[in-house]
Amino acid sequence: MTETYLVKLRPHSHYYFGGEYGLGEGDRRNYLVFSRQWPQQTTLLGMVRYRLLQAKGWLAEPGKPIPDKEAAASLIGEKGFRLPTEEQGLKNPQDFGVIKKLSPIFLMKKDESYLRAYPASALDASPIPKASIWRGGSQEAFQAAYVLKDFDPKKGLSQKLYGQTSGDCLKSGEPFQEEPQIGIHKHGTEQAFYKQTFYRMAQDWTFAFYLTVEDCEVNLAESVAIPFGGEKCLFQWQATRLEAGLPSELSFSYPSADGAAESLPPKEKILLLSDAWVPHEVLAQCDFAITQTVDFRFLQTNLKKTTSYAEISQGEQKDGIISKSGKYSLIAAGSVLFPKAAQPAEVQGKLGLARFQQIGYNHFQLLK
Repeated sequence: MTETYLVKLRPHSHYYFGGEYGLGEGDRRNYLVFSRQWPQQTTLLGMVRYRLLQAKGWLAEPGKPIPDKEAAASLIGEKGFRLPTEEQGLKNPQDFGVIKKLSPIFLMKKDESYLRAYPASALDASPIPKASIWRGGSQEAFQAAYVLKDFDPKKGLSQKLYGQTSGDCLKSGEPFQEEPQIGIHKHGTEQAFYKQTFYRMAQDWTFAFYLTVEDCEVNLAESVAIPFGGEKCLFQWQATRLEAGLPSELSFSYPSADGAAESLPPKEKILLLSDAWVPHEVLAQCDFAITQTVDFRFLQTNLKKTTSYAEISQGEQKDGIISKSGKYSLIAAGSVLFPKAAQPAEVQGKLGLARFQQIGYNHFQLLK
């Protein structure tokens, strides 16, 4: 039997989610570093695995391996997130023990959920008369060139946060407050100064996600402080078990305007509710897309081999310590794909990768 929880995460003070450019050391050192506003889903998965071990009292002592590796592996899976060696493996979920599904991360203010999207008025993409784009290959490779109606390149496009019951439409940065800190590296030299920008959450805001687990005799509803992200920042974990029949999936809708639903252009579109691993052929099946990309790396651990969780290998994977994956790019949450006529189902099928959807990536919604 499975149980689903709504989990809220509120930082105790400031927080830091590392990106591609951290402080580093030596030639890798950076002097201006910024936290991401949002955590990766793999970071969320790691935090859930930590929470389950914490609840069982099975956390490893500093510098030592997890005491009962077999029991821990049955609880949270032997390995953290991995990419399969073959593309076909993306269609298969990974074993994370009792953890069955995570939703994409979203924001809540009190009891209202907020999702990221571009304004509906910005999604009017039309072909340019007598204009086409050649994508290489034969003469038949020419395709219609699209343009966004009323698009101003000087202003660009900005995502908004949409309240799913209140109808609120807010600036995407409203819940986040920058907090810069000036510091100096240990063993400082004249190049040792740096500036690191953290974030705080505005009052009443929290991160949130849905978590589905098998019944594992763990009290996940207990409110506890838990480290999440970089710099050992603490968040308060608050989980509420959902009764049967309550929604546990994200569903996006534009708010009503003056009593009438905000109008959408008629062409079918696919809204990404999360960051997504998008196979290259998907974009070839689209007439147009409004996208941003985000860097993607993940930490690689193995309960049976990792003996120290205090070190991270920056280069080749080393036995006994955590290692970083290679660098990839994902299409960011809120991006919009415009499939070719009669191909929306094919595009949705290629986005439906169980390895990613299981932990909250590659979630999407067809907008009509």
